Amino acid sequence: MMKNRIIILLSLLILLLAPLPAQDTEIWKDPRANLDLLNFLDAKMITGFNVESDLSFQFWKGTFPELEVNSPATMKNFLGGEYSIDVRWFDTYLLEVDTLLRPGRYGYYAEITGANGIVVKKAGTFFCTPDDWMGWSEPLQSNINYFPFDSIPESVWEENRAPISDYGGQILLKSIVNNQDGGILMSFIHDMHLKKLNPGPLHTPVIMDGDYHIRLKQKVMGMENTYPPLALPEKSNRPATVVHLMEGKEQEKNASFEEEMRALCIEWAEVSGEPFDMLVAKDGSILFHGAFGENLRGKFTEEEPTEIASITKLYTGLLFAQFVDQGLIGIDDPVGKYLPDFPSTGEKEITLRQCFTHTSGFYGHGSLGGVQNPWLDNSLALWLPYLEPGTRHYYNGMGYNLAGKVMEIVSGKSIFHLMHEYLFGPLQLQHTQLDIDLAYGIRSTAYDMAVVGQMLLNKGSYGNLRFFSEKTFESLLPVELETYFPEIKGKAWGIGMTYMNRYAEDEKSGEKRAILSDQIVGHGSATSSVLNVDLKNGIVITQSRMNGGAQYDRYLNKAYLLIEKYYSTPG
Repeated sequence: MMKNRIIILLSLLILLLAPLPAQDTEIWKDPRANLDLLNFLDAKMITGFNVESDLSFQFWKGTFPELEVNSPATMKNFLGGEYSIDVRWFDTYLLEVDTLLRPGRYGYYAEITGANGIVVKKAGTFFCTPDDWMGWSEPLQSNINYFPFDSIPESVWEENRAPISDYGGQILLKSIVNNQDGGILMSFIHDMHLKKLNPGPLHTPVIMDGDYHIRLKQKVMGMENTYPPLALPEKSNRPATVVHLMEGKEQEKNASFEEEMRALCIEWAEVSGEPFDMLVAKDGSILFHGAFGENLRGKFTEEEPTEIASITKLYTGLLFAQFVDQGLIGIDDPVGKYLPDFPSTGEKEITLRQCFTHTSGFYGHGSLGGVQNPWLDNSLALWLPYLEPGTRHYYNGMGYNLAGKVMEIVSGKSIFHLMHEYLFGPLQLQHTQLDIDLAYGIRSTAYDMAVVGQMLLNKGSYGNLRFFSEKTFESLLPVELETYFPEIKGKAWGIGMTYMNRYAEDEKSGEKRAILSDQIVGHGSATSSVLNVDLKNGIVITQSRMNGGAQYDRYLNKAYLLIEKYYSTPG
């Protein structure tokens, strides 16, 4: 939970410091007005008896607390004066209730209606504590794992583990009592016991809370059982290529390449000062795989996941492709077809293609509560008066989260549930995790990413599973945005991917040329991790790392040139 909050806070800082897209409306000309708009859209529900904090998200049996917003003056400014708040409460089984009768999870749905008719929608989780629990009296200890910062070694952490655990326990107790994350954690523990659930990848605090709120959302919108269920990847009688080790003569032929690449990676890790894990495969055969360098935790390993940042967007596109393939959502459908706070026609219409190609008009990453905000779509719909969808390309993550809200309402499952059930699980990605956002946040390894890359090379299949058809795969590939949006020129984007071609100077002509081919697709990463697929040569190149370090581009080009030397197809 703490990790999620830190990342989201950093994302909000980036959002506020980033240059704003050029717009004609006054909101973009006045930085203060823009900040006020963000504060309005990001308003939080808090307990009415204390509008200075979100204390507390835990209560004892009796009446529900009164809720207020944390920024009433800003709310009045955007809602035309006075506003009313209507709150509905639901128990852990989604039964609407008006009294706290028993311990456990309780969710609220609130509508804040302004004098100008604007309706702001919010939802969240509270926990009703047992009568005999006095959290403040518990001597909590928090066994916080070592994390490197400011070159402080693990030995210092271990020498001071007792006071770290003691103070960490105080922080944990305050977090449990004083913010919604604590309510979500306690609700998770209580539900696991109450409902006799078994531990598993779908039983986590974030996924169970997300599942609860999407079902609550469907209920208040009257959209239960509106859509047919999303089917799991189907079995195929013609198994597709999988990532596999080389054997026999094939391995012997590859020995020289492997030796040169290993020497290059050892040098690369030393020069860059950053550890990494790298894999190269052709037609599924692993040509090279290894981990290099070390950090304060020790030697880097092939099983150590790292943050792959915006490569997450590619995964979101692959999940979306399954909805497209099954006819549940169309790439060019308006968001308003599924989420009624958005228009379905007109100049403010936003399509799913715009969400994935950075042409929706939104900007920023992880803001407004991110995809974990049950009513993020309402917040984004209130942003629409200040946007001009389809008129410019502005790289952002909010469109991906909005697409996630469409996938949630259609499936009745939270987006991280969908990721695990329909992508990570079927592909058997053992070292891949996501519970933060749809535009960043996946932690993975070079091997797991190579599996995803090979599924792309196979045009939607992996092993005996077909995730989507070749026709759907073709619809994901980058195209010139001018094809769909005449005002946007010189940009090629697909659904979660773009061209990732690398270039070098031709030795004979001196002109710039593409290394390997000009048909390499993938997505970039703020951590400099790599998931690139050469569609022409059938090559997958992946690298997991936490930072680019010194001379990153130089060494990445060297690696590509070495692959080209041994495995490029002439012409």
